[in-house]
Formats: sequence, structure tokens, C-alpha cells
Amino acid sequence: LRDTYKVERPTHIFLQAGVGSLAGGIQGFFASVFGEDCPTTVVVEAKEAACYYDSAIANDGNPRAVGGDMPTIMAGLACGEVNITGFEVLKNYSKTFVSAPNYIAANGMRVLGNPLNGDDKVISGESGAV
Repeated sequence: LRDTYKVERPTHIFLQAGVGSLAGGIQGFFASVFGEDCPTTVVVEAKEAACYYDSAIANDGNPRAVGGDMPTIMAGLACGEVNITGFEVLKNYSKTFVSAPNYIAANGMRVLGNPLNGDDKVISGESGAV
């Protein structure tokens, strides 16, 4: 696959996870392409809905759900339950799980929207700026 898709190996991949379907698909692709040499993957969630993070902390191989109100500005990540297919991929191939508070997303939007030193400006929503 590496030659077919002409993919260079990144050192790290940061993936936002709501239910984890997209994150699991991307992680699965890179695991298929790079195998044992898969890049370090960091799964990032909204703190108020951090079901993957909670599952990783429990470290028993079972998914966790976050119930109740999820007052986060990262609305696209406020899911609180894993997609079981994505969960299996992410728990087996991702190295790190991060529970990000709202201020991280807010700061990310400000930084992306006000670039330094000739970087391109990026208009991002809260979930994309984390």
C-alpha cells in the first residue's frame, strides 16, 4: 500500500474523536500502510465527552461511555460513546489519548486565525482547532 498511495511516513498523527469512526478509519489506513512502523497516533477528544480517554485510563480493553450533559464548545466531538469498530482499531494502534478542555480549542482557533511569520491563515471551528 505504501507504494500504491505514495504516502510518506509522518512521525505523528493527531486525530479528533467524537464516536471515533473517522479517526478509526484514518488510523486503520496508516496501520495498513506502515504496519509495525505505524506513526505515533494521538487521539484528541473534548474533555466533557472523553469516552476514548476514559477507556484508555481504565485499561481493560472495554469501551466507556460518558453520560449526561456535555457542555463543550467542541460540538462535533460531544458524543460520549464510541463506535465499536473504530474503538477496536484505535485501542490497538493509537499510542496516546488526550482529553482536551475548551480553552485548548478556543486558543487553537485564535492561533490558526492569526498566523505568525507568513504562515497561512486557517479559519477553523472549535472541533478542528483542538
